[in-house]
Amino acid sequence: MRTNEQGQIALVYHQPIPHFVKVNGVTYFFDVKRTVSMAWVNEEHVADVLSITKVCCGGSKHAVYRYASDSQVNVWMNIGR
Repeated sequence: MRTNEQGQIALVYHQPIPHFVKVNGVTYFFDVKRTVSMAWVNEEHVADVLSITKVCCGGSKHAVYRYASDSQVNVWMNIGR
């Protein structure tokens, strides 16, 4: 789990598209850079974002947000893998 200087945690969206999510009145923008859709999320909102699911084919639910890997953060920030 990667954090930034403000203590926010890096989360990724499951598709490489720009995406907004609103949690407890705070809107986060998952910006796409180098095919990684990522946002820095306040620690107190991480559990809420991770609990968001989408219904897929056949009615099954799956999580669409997860912790960003070190490689994903590095690629998104353009500092290599």
